[in-house]
Amino acid sequence: MQQPRASSKTGAPGVVRDQADGLRRLLTRPNVRALLVLGNEESGWVAAMLAEALVMRGERVLLIDQGQGECHQHLGLEPTHSLEALSGGQCNAAEAITMTASGLQVALVRSDFSEMKERGVTTKEFLGKFGLAPAPVDFVLVHFSNPAAVARFMDSEAEILLTTGVDSASIQTTYLNIKRTCARPHRYRVVVVGDRKPANAASVHERIASTALRFLGIAPDFEGEVPAAESRSAIGIASTFAAAFEQLASRVMAWRLPEFPVLQNESDLLSLQN
Repeated sequence: MQQPRASSKTGAPGVVRDQADGLRRLLTRPNVRALLVLGNEESGWVAAMLAEALVMRGERVLLIDQGQGECHQHLGLEPTHSLEALSGGQCNAAEAITMTASGLQVALVRSDFSEMKERGVTTKEFLGKFGLAPAPVDFVLVHFSNPAAVARFMDSEAEILLTTGVDSASIQTTYLNIKRTCARPHRYRVVVVGDRKPANAASVHERIASTALRFLGIAPDFEGEVPAAESRSAIGIASTFAAAFEQLASRVMAWRLPEFPVLQNESDLLSLQN
């Protein structure tokens, strides 16, 4: 297992503490990698826990939570400002982006990115602005509660992690999420939430994949299963819970994710207000 990157001073793994350390990181990885998460009612839970697992593996992660703040709720956070407030000049980056004790940075987007599309802001420009603020970031995880927002946000090929339950309604929703977002050649991956039997999870994926391949010509990959949010406090679940998201994070780090150039100085964040 990869060990968390040590910071230059005492603090959470992955948090930059001096300018020299920040410069070294920028030179060694000048791009921000991006992963989108979309799915059933458990998608916010999966995005939040996956983001934390990536931080524990040494990644510097910004989690953008589109919608009503589901990821914030699972992380025990109360957003005071959204990225819209930052764009409107009503707050600064440090106020719009909350940092957890582990070093995960979390930001809320209440809109469906319609304004971003109307202003002609590209995905590259949007993600590049967050490469250095408020602490340096090299991995952006975007959680979507609305599939229509995916098309407005992503103007190029993306990697999309779809969460699904085992019931028929959830399986149908997952297929529809693929159908609603496949105008661009995205790569889809499916993770099943809430069933601890591998055979059942594989069967759910097979139903989704066969239908998507038949009608859309798309065959999403299978990324296993993770516990549901209700399992978090269950006796005997703790080790399984942690291991499942650690394994998912390990696989994510091996994926060839889209990359976007980081803007070169923190003052570039001010351009969000233009």
